[in-house]
Amino acid sequence: MLYRSVPEYRERIWGSIDYSGRQVGEIYWIFHDSDDHSTVLISQNGNKTSITELIHKKELHGKHKYPILVKTLYTADKLSVQVHPGKNGGILFKEETWIVLKATSNSQIFGGLLDGMDEKRFRQALEDESAGSVLRKETVRTGDIRHIPPGTVHSLGPGLEILEIQTNCDVTYRLFDWNRRDSDNNTRELHIEKGLDAVRWTDNAGFRDAGSNGIVDEGVLADCRYSIRNTGTSREYSTIPPNGVFFLTEGTCRMGEIQAEAPACFLADADGGEIYFDGYGFIVTEKEK
Repeated sequence: MLYRSVPEYRERIWGSIDYSGRQVGEIYWIFHDSDDHSTVLISQNGNKTSITELIHKKELHGKHKYPILVKTLYTADKLSVQVHPGKNGGILFKEETWIVLKATSNSQIFGGLLDGMDEKRFRQALEDESAGSVLRKETVRTGDIRHIPPGTVHSLGPGLEILEIQTNCDVTYRLFDWNRRDSDNNTRELHIEKGLDAVRWTDNAGFRDAGSNGIVDEGVLADCRYSIRNTGTSREYSTIPPNGVFFLTEGTCRMGEIQAEAPACFLADADGGEIYFDGYGFIVTEKEK
């Protein structure tokens, strides 16, 4: 069976969406953690349930939480300079993949450190408030796909709409936030020591090029903890494997009596499911361990 996710809008200081008077930067489609399992799914008969309930009833695989997090990002300003844990593997592990759904002219992403940048020099750049100048920069276009291994220092520029797929470890160490302040004149918390400890200093060359024109290079993601593959294009049924996610980026889709326009996101239970669509999208699954 397939369940349609109910999006949750998250306010962000860098967000570009005006939603009910809020400055929204992220829409969470599939998320699940110990404090907030409010990802709500609508079943084919219109009833509501949650990922937690599905796991508890063994209708969805997972011991404690669903292993994949799916969200979209909308940037009017730069994200903080940040890094995720997991450079040596382990439980606290976060890798993510960015699929550029929309990009304005000269939109940039930042990933990896310039050659010769070690911990001492980067720490100095943070203290000098010049961290942005020591990051590798790349101009991206709609359809570009980049993978961010754990330990990679990175940021997003303005003018982007991104589909972000990641391992479900919602831990981010913020290293630099461009000296901005919120409406109350407060700065956001930084995590310098934890962040520097998480950086992969021996190899911080930046993003992995995982595709273009919306086509995923699955070979680049071969050692990733999840897989992403393209659906076919337009007017066909697509089988969503057990525990898989289907994200519709273009067009419309139909599941029983439920019809949806992009963007829309669906989750398959332990039996999998089938959906008819006229458009384009991505199927995401956790890899077997």
